[in-house]
Amino acid sequence: MQDNFHYKTDSIDGHSPTKGNEAWKLWFDVGTVATDGTQASLTTNNGKEGDEGHVKISYPFDLAGDTLYTLKVTFQFKPKHTENGGWAGFGFGSGEDCNSEKEPWMFVDTQRESTDDTFCHALVGQNELGGVVMHADDYARPITAKITRNTSTGETQYYINDEAQVDWTQKLPASIGRYAIFVEAMNCGTAVKVTNITLTAEPVKKQLTKPAPAGGH
Repeated sequence: MQDNFHYKTDSIDGHSPTKGNEAWKLWFDVGTVATDGTQASLTTNNGKEGDEGHVKISYPFDLAGDTLYTLKVTFQFKPKHTENGGWAGFGFGSGEDCNSEKEPWMFVDTQRESTDDTFCHALVGQNELGGVVMHADDYARPITAKITRNTSTGETQYYINDEAQVDWTQKLPASIGRYAIFVEAMNCGTAVKVTNITLTAEPVKKQLTKPAPAGGH
């Protein structure tokens, strides 16, 4: 699937992406996700940046075995100018309810001021794998984050602006069935926009084990 948000809607709930046969689902009633023809705006608590709020959208798909999935999201941030922190995240969830308790995901902190350095974090469920500093200069341009998931080997890798974070690599149990991808934001006001989301899948060829050479004298 791919969504570059070349359509306009006040709520993305029930809307199909640019490419893909399913539709977005909006979770929670304390935020909105609207599109203006170029990007999606993730807004929490009606844009009141000093208040808590949470917004999440998910897109279902069938996770297949022996497949390499690549989930890539491009964020644009602006400073919040408040003391309250916020973040935007994305990743995989299992089942129709997009449960991320045991699934890989990432989140990027929002800035309070344009001079702030912050962090990007990688997780499996609530288990944090590590973080990397996001320098203030990084926020002057779009930030692209990516997760790859190999359902043949279980290997999951994380990338920030196409740089692999090798220390975060995980091996997850093999799993297939109904899954979803999600994008969400917490306490971000109007600071978070998304310009592109892509989920690609390609077959993984299993490596055949060569038989041991026959012994003999």
